[in-house]
Amino acid sequence: MKSKLKVTFLGTGSALGVPQMGCHCSICSSKLKANKRQRTGYLIEKNGKSFILDPGPDIRAQLLDHPIKRLDGVLISHAHHDHIGGYDDLRVFSLIQEELVPTLLHAKTESGLLSRCHYLLKPGYTFFSLELLNDDLGSGEFEGLHYRYITYIQNGMNVTGFIIDDIAFVSDIQTVDEKLAQHLQGIETLIVSCVLKPYGSYKSHLNLDEIYELKIRTGAKNVIITHMGHDIDYTTLSAKLENDVILSYDGFIYEA
Repeated sequence: MKSKLKVTFLGTGSALGVPQMGCHCSICSSKLKANKRQRTGYLIEKNGKSFILDPGPDIRAQLLDHPIKRLDGVLISHAHHDHIGGYDDLRVFSLIQEELVPTLLHAKTESGLLSRCHYLLKPGYTFFSLELLNDDLGSGEFEGLHYRYITYIQNGMNVTGFIIDDIAFVSDIQTVDEKLAQHLQGIETLIVSCVLKPYGSYKSHLNLDEIYELKIRTGAKNVIITHMGHDIDYTTLSAKLENDVILSYDGFIYEA
């Protein structure tokens, strides 16, 4: 019998989080819990093992709210601060477990990680081991977790999208391209980022129309939206979405 995959959305916010510092808009001032968003990250649990995908700068608080007894591995999609800013905090599991914590990332992401966290991998002061992906797409097994992956570019940075079972973690897509759509054909669930109002001409994420386009082109049965800024009100947007498109929130749990 196939073991279930459990995904806890530790945070669902964009790079600046919600509320944003210094902002007094209606969403940043909202009392609704679903409008309060820490930086995006996931706790993935399967076969009794626990993995973190993208340890952002809020990971310490997130894992205090959603405690785990053991960390079996870390997956990193790319080296932007909102996705690796809390990597340092995870060294506590190396100390507790008395072993290196394995980390899966693309070779093109390694330099970005090491430029921020080089001290965590020094001889005699090492808390993590790195397992590098070298191709544009592929598959493998990471500490007992079977995965596929595909790479794409966001504003010049290499991003790795991970597919685990029938769930595709493909946040930070800048545009829908044919290679990505083809590789995700027949996927059950897409987890994607969404920005309704880009900052000026700076477009880094899909908008809602592009998310529906990706859903149609891949044939995905479900879409879960995450990585949201203060342009999205949970109640307002949720009421407009189709039934198979879900707006996540901090602490949201999805099982498949």
